[in-house]
Amino acid sequence: KFLALTIAVFLSALLIAPAPVFAQPTLVSISVTPEDSVIPALGQTQQFTATGTYSDDSTADITGSVTWSSTDTSVATIDASGLATPVAEGFTIINASLGEVTNGTGLVVEVPYLWVDCGLPGEETGFSLWASNCSSLSWALVVKKDGTEIYSASGTIPSDEWDYYVSYILSEGDYTATFSVGGTVQRIEDFSVWGHEASMDVSPGYSGEDTKFTLNATNCSGKEAHFQILKSVEDYYELVDELTIPIDEDPWSHTITYALPKGDYGAAYLIDDVFEKWVEFS
Repeated sequence: KFLALTIAVFLSALLIAPAPVFAQPTLVSISVTPEDSVIPALGQTQQFTATGTYSDDSTADITGSVTWSSTDTSVATIDASGLATPVAEGFTIINASLGEVTNGTGLVVEVPYLWVDCGLPGEETGFSLWASNCSSLSWALVVKKDGTEIYSASGTIPSDEWDYYVSYILSEGDYTATFSVGGTVQRIEDFSVWGHEASMDVSPGYSGEDTKFTLNATNCSGKEAHFQILKSVEDYYELVDELTIPIDEDPWSHTITYALPKGDYGAAYLIDDVFEKWVEFS
């Protein structure tokens, strides 16, 4: 009887003993890919993914579980699935958060470029187009005068580093040039063709000494001159400084001086935001 009672008590203890509790692995870090990506044009997108690493060294795709955000929504937005959509040229950081764990990566939005080189009435006005990493996308340039289309060109971008130049003879008047890539408008430039002259003289100085820029214009009174200095950095130009100066007489001349460090530079001269002259110097 004693043995039977002991066995019964032992079995009863087994039946009421709590089940063992195993600790669940906790999220330690999040990696966001791709890292430091570039959206090459408006209308294109970038899909991001998030991978979680846990305390037991396991990993899992948590793209649909994290909260996605962009630090600058004026550059790009991102939805709940991790799909980023560009808004304007610039830089933002894409973050993925789950609980107390957050990580992010950089995103650059580039916008293909349109540069208008205005000629005089009856002479050629040039249009320079540029795009990077847009190979196989369509492109189109439309030039309108007073809302009526007068010229257009289109095609397919053949390479990752693409530039194209086309020119048209325009009469005096106000124009709009629209440049699209992949069916999405990238740049709109309003410009005027009128009988005028503009020039820029550059006298480079030694490193740390003054470099002199002289802007000249004829038949431009009442307009604004816009001047930019840009420094060559690897494969692009970085803005150093810019000025807007009223053109208050005819003819007009204005001198600007800068003490620039050693390097390669470019200077741009625009009148009423229309490109007039570009000079490279060292």
